[in-house]
Amino acid sequence: MTRSRWGQFFLFLIVFLAVICVLAPASLVTGFLERATADRLTMAQTEGTLWRGAGVLLLQHDNKFLPLGHYAWHVTPAANLSQIAVSVDTGSDKSTQLLISPWRNEVEVLQGNVSLPAQLLSVFAPQLLPYRLSGELVLTTEHFQITSNSNSGTVTVDWRQATSGLTDIAPLGDYRILLQGAGADLKVSLTTLTGKLQLAGNGQMQVGHALTFNGTAQAAPAQKEALSDLLHHIGPELSPGIFGFALAAQ
Repeated sequence: MTRSRWGQFFLFLIVFLAVICVLAPASLVTGFLERATADRLTMAQTEGTLWRGAGVLLLQHDNKFLPLGHYAWHVTPAANLSQIAVSVDTGSDKSTQLLISPWRNEVEVLQGNVSLPAQLLSVFAPQLLPYRLSGELVLTTEHFQITSNSNSGTVTVDWRQATSGLTDIAPLGDYRILLQGAGADLKVSLTTLTGKLQLAGNGQMQVGHALTFNGTAQAAPAQKEALSDLLHHIGPELSPGIFGFALAAQ
C-alpha cells in the first residue's frame, strides 16, 4: 500500500472512530452507572447519545426498582482535560453541575438541585420500612466533593409534606436533614421546620462504615393524643412526651 493510501486509510479510521464516539448511544450510561454503583443504580428508557441524552434513573433494592426521576444530561470536556463536565437537568429551575475526575475517583458537585421520593429513606435505613414514609426529598448544594476516602461540603435535604402509613394525620410536617462533609466523616443533623410531629437528631458516618443516628420525637402540644400511638411505635419514652429512636443506615 502506497504512502498516500496509508494516509487515506488512517484519515478514514480517525473519522470513523470520531463518528462512533459522537453517536455513542445513551444506553452506555446504564453500564457505567451499574459498574460504578455495584448494580444499585441503573438507567431505563434512555434516548439520545452518551454526550447528550436522557433517561429514567432507577434504584435497585430487594429485587425491586424505585424510580428516582427523569434526567437529561449534557457531557462536555472540562477546562482541566483530566475532568469531565456534566450538566444534569432534573426538571427544576436549576440544573445540577458535576465535575468528574475518572482517574482520581473524584466527583465534585458545583451546584445541585434534585427532587427524590421520601421512600428512599427506607432504603438507606431499613428500620424505617414499617413506617411507610412518603413525601418529597429536595436535595440542594452549592458545593460537595466526594473522593475515595473523604468528602467535603454541605448538602441540604428538605423533607417536604412528610407522611407515614402508620397514622391518618397528614402531613406530619416539613423537616431538614443537613449533611456536612468533614474529611473521612459525614455529619448528619435533623431539625423540624414546621409540623405536628417534632423531630430532631444527630448522627455521623465514616467512609466505609454505616451511619449511626440518634434522635427524638414528640408531638406538638395540640397533637399529643392524636400522635400517641405513632410515638409509642417510634421508640421508648425518654421523658414525658419525648420518645427516642436510633437508626443504622447502610
